Amino acid sequence: MNKFGRAVIAQGYESRTSDTKTPSYYVKIFFWILGYILIGILILFIGFIIFRAFATGESSVAITHIETSIQEPKNLFLSMFYKNLPNNWYNLIFKGDAMQLAYETEVETNEQNRDLGVRITKFSPTKNVYLEGEPLVFSGIIQAKGVADSMVLEAYCDTDGLEVPVEGRILGNNADGNRAVVLKEQTIINPAVFNVQCEISTAGITLEKPKEGRKVDLIIVYEFSTRATQKVYFINSGTYNSLISQGKDPFDYYSIRDPQLGSDRRLRTKSTSAPLAIILGIDVPQPLTDSSSSSSNFYQLTAGLEPNVGWTGNLERLESFELQLPNVNDLNVVLEGESDYSALGSSSCGFEYVSSGDDGFKLYKLNDQKLAEINKDCSKRSLKGLAFSESDCIDLFKTRPSFLCNFKATHVPQSGLQYDTFRAEARYVYKITKPAAIEIRKRPDYVG
Repeated sequence: MNKFGRAVIAQGYESRTSDTKTPSYYVKIFFWILGYILIGILILFIGFIIFRAFATGESSVAITHIETSIQEPKNLFLSMFYKNLPNNWYNLIFKGDAMQLAYETEVETNEQNRDLGVRITKFSPTKNVYLEGEPLVFSGIIQAKGVADSMVLEAYCDTDGLEVPVEGRILGNNADGNRAVVLKEQTIINPAVFNVQCEISTAGITLEKPKEGRKVDLIIVYEFSTRATQKVYFINSGTYNSLISQGKDPFDYYSIRDPQLGSDRRLRTKSTSAPLAIILGIDVPQPLTDSSSSSSNFYQLTAGLEPNVGWTGNLERLESFELQLPNVNDLNVVLEGESDYSALGSSSCGFEYVSSGDDGFKLYKLNDQKLAEINKDCSKRSLKGLAFSESDCIDLFKTRPSFLCNFKATHVPQSGLQYDTFRAEARYVYKITKPAAIEIRKRPDYVG
């Protein structure tokens, strides 16, 4: 029995030992599973590429510029693809025009950035009722955020009966008196926030009734800029005429699927979120072509400013308005008035060639005469005795300044359908106001 029992125990021990899994066995299982996962990811990746190819068509081809400041993806994983994939592959996988110039990237990044600019979030008196002769004291909160540059803002308070608005006082970082400087680096994450105070003496204000309601406006004027881009497709006139004569749409022929392209073959302007939007209107279907022996092919560009939806205030002064048009080996665009523009007649455009701009662009600026027309003084004091009001003056000169500029392409890419961008930047001083109401009561014993 003992012998049999020992035999059973020994046999059981041997059986259990043979079923025990060694560490190397689990390592093999791990790599086996990992291999299946990697194969699955590869299949999904290839499927995604095929889907993108059929869903969006061929990637748009951008005309080559000299500019070197291309925006790489900041994500480490995307960065590896950026450095190792050909341009067309990268564009196909990561939504077309991901590898674009820094200027265009900045515009697109800030197109929906609602934090930009200056906003008065609060403005109120320290008390609702003041006695005649008391200074009127108000406080408020403003927030500010810029895009490309640092900006300066100033605070004033105004009410009826004052000869000129009184200076406010801004408190916070980089603030002194009624001025504050908002550094671009200061607002990378969140807008800069300031307190603002106003004190208005009532010594020179005469009350005609025992009590009077009065409105006091907080006025903030600040420097700002808007940037915009307009994508424009170009094709050789001979190729264009050949395709059209066959009833073929160039965009369909080259399998271009551009999300900015409407069914009418027009593209909208992209503009940074700002008090004023820039409009670069080309109100004809694209693509555009170069001049040929049978046709001059002139086009109209509308360059203008208009109030942006959701913003209050008005343009106080336009400092500059610039256009940049492509000038590279494959493409040259000229405005009416330039030496190689053969159209007859004087230009009403107002933009004049200045110099070379960014790499591969020519720089044009709105001339002094047009700036002076926009920068009329529309303050109530300057309009005293005239037949129109402050709002009439603003509507007439400052609300939607627009300029018509004729242009043509002297040469375009000789192969395929390619695009470039027109760039624009406006620098200006903008004015916003926020009212607050108080009551002033007459004091019988007061002598002003």
